[in-house]
Amino acid sequence: MRRGIGALDVLFMHYFPGRKLEYPDDGDERHEFEIRIAAEIEYIRDLEMNTLTRAIVKAFNGD
Repeated sequence: MRRGIGALDVLFMHYFPGRKLEYPDDGDERHEFEIRIAAEIEYIRDLEMNTLTRAIVKAFNGD
């Protein structure tokens, strides 16, 4: 089991407050966990890219 707070923990505390990450010990559960985490990280990346894109468009439009 992991100890301490890593970058992924900080990321999830920001986007999913109150959620605790616990890395499973079982191989099958671990694989499913990694797939789910990868999908959630991709969602966060898309959210950040959309936010950044909107900010850039607003800046160029003078808003």
